[in-house]
Amino acid sequence: MNSFNPRPSATVQPGSPPRETIIDMIGFIVIAGFALAVFYHYYRGVYSGLGYPYNTFLFRPEDHFNDFKDGLRVIDRSLPGPTWDPGMQSPLWQTYDVWPFLRLLHYPFLPFGLRWGMVLWLTLFTGMFLAWCVRHLQGATKLVTMRNAFVFSFLTYPFLVAVDRANPEMLVFIFLAAFYGWYATPRHYLGLVALAAAIAMKAFPGVYLVLLWCDRRWKDSILVGVLAVGLNLVSAAVLPGGFAPNINKWLFQSTADYQSNMAVGDAGLMFGSSLWGVMKVGLASLLPIIHRDVPHVLSRLQLPYLLGAFVLFGLLIAYMFFREKVTWKKVTLLAFAMILLPYVSADYRLLHVVFPLFMFINSEERGRFAKFYAVMFALLLIPKGYVHLPHVKEATIQIILNPLIMASMSLAIIWEGLRPQVGRQPESGSLSTTGCHLQ
Repeated sequence: MNSFNPRPSATVQPGSPPRETIIDMIGFIVIAGFALAVFYHYYRGVYSGLGYPYNTFLFRPEDHFNDFKDGLRVIDRSLPGPTWDPGMQSPLWQTYDVWPFLRLLHYPFLPFGLRWGMVLWLTLFTGMFLAWCVRHLQGATKLVTMRNAFVFSFLTYPFLVAVDRANPEMLVFIFLAAFYGWYATPRHYLGLVALAAAIAMKAFPGVYLVLLWCDRRWKDSILVGVLAVGLNLVSAAVLPGGFAPNINKWLFQSTADYQSNMAVGDAGLMFGSSLWGVMKVGLASLLPIIHRDVPHVLSRLQLPYLLGAFVLFGLLIAYMFFREKVTWKKVTLLAFAMILLPYVSADYRLLHVVFPLFMFINSEERGRFAKFYAVMFALLLIPKGYVHLPHVKEATIQIILNPLIMASMSLAIIWEGLRPQVGRQPESGSLSTTGCHLQ
């Protein structure tokens, strides 16, 4: 299988466009989508005289890079607070970076201060992202390769919104890149450590344990889980404040304020891509008509939604385990599940679309719907916030479009996988035969 081979594949499934055509098709949509978004928001800001949120497709201008800076502020309260809360009085600070390993990873940047620490943070991520693009988007010449890397990074919405927020999801991306890179090499245990580190920062990358299960690597999956817990235990022991308080904050910190503001309230609605957000928009439009209180209904729907998400994910695991044989499709389904199913899923999490996208580009088997998949991947990479929703002006139609795109791709993959396929030479489901590694 060459599903994640960085070198061009010599064998392509009949009827599927060549690799270079796929790259050019996606690249053209990205360039056109980026240019249109820049022109539209510039016109709205300069010629129509409108300010935020109409003059940009990114977050609040005064809040640039604050996800990283807020991580430093949590561990050093002497640093100045953000403009929205200079005195850092909001209860939301209590739920920020509660995972000990995530807090620990901020400490190497603390001596550089807010500004230069942020520069170092962004440089690390940007360098890794560009290296990943160069390795997996190789063209006929170095110039073509550099063009591909530039388009798929600096012109794509997930990359730009991640840089704008400077969110720790950047480090999650780096760890997952290492996981995929080392998975098939003699150093595969380093890949397991990298996956454990990603899970130790944020629990959501735990969905990728399913890849180990599909390869029957049960012991490795247990090892990853033990390492992820161990990293947080060790971090809790060395962090200021003491082991017990740090563990208590990690495991028993109340999430009531987060749930009321982000999940039930609208603070987590804008710049998000979850199915919960789509449901909130629908209820906000419907319930006032029948005189029902939206927050009250949402509060009562949280548990049913959570149970439904677990059931849906369980069915997805069963499908992947028993039916799906193509690796890029497995990774796509897992990445989309990680984005779609949580209550709140900010758009910087769209970074994870890059992994299945590059697997798709380099795969020998892209499926009968190759052009459809290419267009859908491309649409996830461009800004689409041209219509603002009436009840939350920072929320745009993009919070509906992105989930619909991912849901439609997921259904197409599953439908294609369930149909009888005669004469098909299946791509192995194991990542261990990809021959992909970082050098």
